[in-house]
Amino acid sequence: MPRMNGFGLSQRVVDIDTNTRVCFMSSAEVNIEALHPKCILK
Repeated sequence: MPRMNGFGLSQRVVDIDTNTRVCFMSSAEVNIEALHPKCILK
């Protein structure tokens, strides 16, 4: 996606339908503390 990353895409999806659940997956090790502020948790 040349102009958007996964976080931006997930925000747009949730903006369209707040009942949509988004699951992030990665093949790399993830720093949960750094990721947490970017996540939309409900």
